[in-house]
Amino acid sequence: MGPSQTPLSTQEKLRAPLSGDTSKGMGAKVLIVDDDELYARALAARIEGSHASVRCDVISAPFQAIKALPGGWDLFIVDLEMPELDGRKLRDLAVKMGVPPKRIVINSSHDADHLHETFNMGECLAVISKIDPNQQAVLEMILDNLERRVQD
Repeated sequence: MGPSQTPLSTQEKLRAPLSGDTSKGMGAKVLIVDDDELYARALAARIEGSHASVRCDVISAPFQAIKALPGGWDLFIVDLEMPELDGRKLRDLAVKMGVPPKRIVINSSHDADHLHETFNMGECLAVISKIDPNQQAVLEMILDNLERRVQD
């Protein structure tokens, strides 16, 4: 940091562009769609901080995400509860656009039991509760696997 620059606040850091250039084919590309942009950026920062070869893009407006879906994402993490277009509908559109269900993770503040009742096996790779540490461990396993595949 230069002498004329001031340190960024936590919120400014979370809103800053995420690191990495996924356009060069280096590493895995993850698209996170969540109307809570602060949460989504914090999740992206956590993922990138613990998975060096994973780069995340965040979109907080689900209709904008539709335009980004053909981007060759290795993983698509979508919030279930969004006001404009919920995660179920966005998942359905993504699949119709050619995104394999095995690349889609539904993220929600509902508990795991509710999520497993809402989605049938095979509709997506996983349904993850944002608030359950055990469920977050499942997301970490998915990301570890993704990172291993990219490094092979």
